[in-house]
Amino acid sequence: MKRVFLIILYPLALFLMGYLNYSKAGLLALNILFIVAILYQLKSYFKNRFFDILFFILLFYMIGFVEFHAALKDIFGVAQDDYMIIKAIIDTDSNETKEFFIQYKTYLIKHVLIAIFVFLFYFYIFKKNTTFNKKIFIITLILFIISQLNPTLRRNNPFIYFEYYYFKYQKEVALTNNYFKNFSKNRKSSNIDAEYVGKEKNTLVWVIGESNTKKCWSLYGYKRDTNAFLEKYKDKIFLFKNIYAAAPATIEAFELMLTKANRSHKDWLNTMDILTLAKKAGYKIYWISNHSTDTRGIINVFAKYSDKFIMTNKGGSRGEGSYDESVFLPLKKALDDNTSKKLIIVHLLEAHPAYDFRYPKEFSHFHKDEVYENLSQKRASWALFLRNTYDNAIYYSDYIKSKILQMVIDKNKDNSITLLYNPDHGEDVLFHSNFAGHNAKAIEQWEIPMFLYTKKFFIKKSYLDRKYQLDEVDNLILHLLQIKTKFYNPTYDILSDKFKSKISLPKDVRK
Repeated sequence: MKRVFLIILYPLALFLMGYLNYSKAGLLALNILFIVAILYQLKSYFKNRFFDILFFILLFYMIGFVEFHAALKDIFGVAQDDYMIIKAIIDTDSNETKEFFIQYKTYLIKHVLIAIFVFLFYFYIFKKNTTFNKKIFIITLILFIISQLNPTLRRNNPFIYFEYYYFKYQKEVALTNNYFKNFSKNRKSSNIDAEYVGKEKNTLVWVIGESNTKKCWSLYGYKRDTNAFLEKYKDKIFLFKNIYAAAPATIEAFELMLTKANRSHKDWLNTMDILTLAKKAGYKIYWISNHSTDTRGIINVFAKYSDKFIMTNKGGSRGEGSYDESVFLPLKKALDDNTSKKLIIVHLLEAHPAYDFRYPKEFSHFHKDEVYENLSQKRASWALFLRNTYDNAIYYSDYIKSKILQMVIDKNKDNSITLLYNPDHGEDVLFHSNFAGHNAKAIEQWEIPMFLYTKKFFIKKSYLDRKYQLDEVDNLILHLLQIKTKFYNPTYDILSDKFKSKISLPKDVRK
């Protein structure tokens, strides 16, 4: 039985070589350990050639399954975005498949050879029979069944992986089609008043970030220089000090930010959205995204309504795809567009987990410093890696925003361009425990940065201290777009003299 535990070495080795992230390596290792242990005991029990052959066929399948994930990371720089994989397989035709093999034959040959070598290694280990142990078999079987109660672990079981995500794909396609059908009723309504009341030209660049808490911004007092690039522009931007996320997760945040729905009334399907109002007022809408998930689901309902939907990510949102600098070229083209009225939405990956895949190596800026040493006194050593990589992601995203800002400044000769930045929500990264990720009960998930660059609108200094939650940001957007409509409420516009603060947070939020 001891030799069975050697199976863990395979995903661990791939993790150390950078072919798997730590989460995927751990999930695969645990699943395959249990499966191989059960199969190996059955092989020992039946002791016939058929079960020997069956065991090694299934062993090779599982090795190939792990190597499949490793190949994705090696080829695309993505780490197993499950939905993206299934959708790509379903949508791929024979020509695309042929082109894929031609383009990536070197990588594919390499990973096939690795799989064969690993299989031969384990074949040598497992070819010798061992005595069937009923106790070990029962214990392993029970542990395996218990482990499969965890949905995250279960869907990484190689025997149900593709089936699970295929049905998920089918369900989401049906759901999205239903959203399109219902949401389109608002867009066809004759009861839409939206009139542009500004000067001839007006462009709003709305940059929406991801998983970015203000607690890790040096512009807000953090002791690491995470805003080393935006620091040079601090006299050109208006930095708001008390901004709260519309919701603690991306989908819900977008539903509330882009429509008249809010935290009190969340039925976004039956409300008006700002894209419809912008189009009615004569705006050309660009949606530039580094999130592959914008091609599906609820966000796609909004993205597809734009006049130009540009996807820059070659991988997945959770799958460590292309870096955010991929938005530069399409943004430049959008800014160069001579259309008089433009709304340009740029959706960045920023610090979406996994953090260490969100920035190039040259932006690995933070290591053992004062913040690290102070944090090491109350957090586990393994968790400190997460804060370092998160802050590196923030540092790189700061560089991205500074470049975007400079592009806007260079183009803004007639003062017609405004830039607004805010993330969808924040992130809890070791602030209350060793945990790093989405945590609705942590204030860091809600407190987010926001800044505005404009030469067009008058901003009082007192506005920057206002407490503002972004479920009502649609009113600010309508203000910046200079659209007159009954759907605009100055009470919830942070730049309005009629503004009244309204903040809604969970009662048990940890501060």
